[in-house]
Amino acid sequence: MQELNMPLWRDLLRLSAQLYETGEIQAIDATGMERVAASQHYAKRTNYTFRAVKTTALTDWKTAINLDIHCSMK
Repeated sequence: MQELNMPLWRDLLRLSAQLYETGEIQAIDATGMERVAASQHYAKRTNYTFRAVKTTALTDWKTAINLDIHCSMK
């Protein structure tokens, strides 16, 4: 199964965000993609197991840095 180590990514984002003075306004945005169009050859070769990916990001408007991120796969 394909996995992202979310706690590691979130720790890295938190530490990098501490390098900047953030503003008072943050924004949350989410996007998702269906992955049903992958070729059968690619799916077998890479052990391709997920159908959809969703990413949600929390971004500071003043510095344009990502403060937090969450990814999930079905």
